[in-house]
Amino acid sequence: MQPLIPRWRLMRMMAVGALVLVPCLGTGTCTTTGSNCPSTPITIATSLSGCGERINTNKIISWVITFTAEGLDPSVPASWTFSDGVTATGTVVTHRFNSAAQEATNFKTTSATGEHIPVKFDVTLTTACGNVSTQVDVPLTGTELDGRPDPDGDTCIPDEGRLHVPVGTALCYSSNPPASGPHYSQAGVAPVAPGFYDEALQTEIWLHNLEHGSVVLLYDCGGTCTDDFKNQLKDLFSQVPVSPRFNEQKLVITRYAGTWPGCPANATFPASSPFLAIAWDVQRSFSFLDVQGILDFYSRHVDQAPEDLNIPSQ
Repeated sequence: MQPLIPRWRLMRMMAVGALVLVPCLGTGTCTTTGSNCPSTPITIATSLSGCGERINTNKIISWVITFTAEGLDPSVPASWTFSDGVTATGTVVTHRFNSAAQEATNFKTTSATGEHIPVKFDVTLTTACGNVSTQVDVPLTGTELDGRPDPDGDTCIPDEGRLHVPVGTALCYSSNPPASGPHYSQAGVAPVAPGFYDEALQTEIWLHNLEHGSVVLLYDCGGTCTDDFKNQLKDLFSQVPVSPRFNEQKLVITRYAGTWPGCPANATFPASSPFLAIAWDVQRSFSFLDVQGILDFYSRHVDQAPEDLNIPSQ
């Protein structure tokens, strides 16, 4: 009898993106008489990418996985089906999981160890050269972010937790502006209503919006904002689609309030660019008001946060 692989070793294998070798289904072979079909079985390779989400002090989950049809000629059409109903095409595809929903419904914590049980996720690759199916775990990546670049070019920001503190508490963050961290939680104060703000909302307020899966767009108009500038931002908000999960526009547009006196002067905005889009644990800067780029960022990251909640009415 083959010895069982310990659970920790299996998780380590996933963390380094080990190849998942699986047999073909149906006919039992991944080859046909087509000139572009390989003589050896097609395999599915998985690798982690993008930002991780901190579950507790010991574990971070990577919610983006890249799937590759190893051994398949790129000219051969390939389609993918995932057990959450998502489909994709191409020899290399990226699947972005709904982190809040997955954590809320699919993860179980054992009282003895505090470990999270990975979600079992079915993947099927269909090609003219044969079909391949496998099952993967949405992987736990240990105590650090997985370190791989985000597939869409966004920047992963180290997680700073999500402790709720009394309104008025002065807080400092390792990243300025932060993309996570302690924040206010009080009805009528935080989270704030979505929309455009002609002012600098306190960081501790809009961080609660991020925790609920909102996106925040920080802007800098170089002093006094013109009416035309503000109207462009209002028009941007009007174009934001509603959240697929909560049927509301989960975007806050505000100036950056900076840091509290006494905090390290390590702010990276507005010096880096005039616009900075932020979601939980991820950011992207824009050198101009790139409406489509900002809307794309919003679509990728809305509802991707620790709390699977709407924004309460103000």
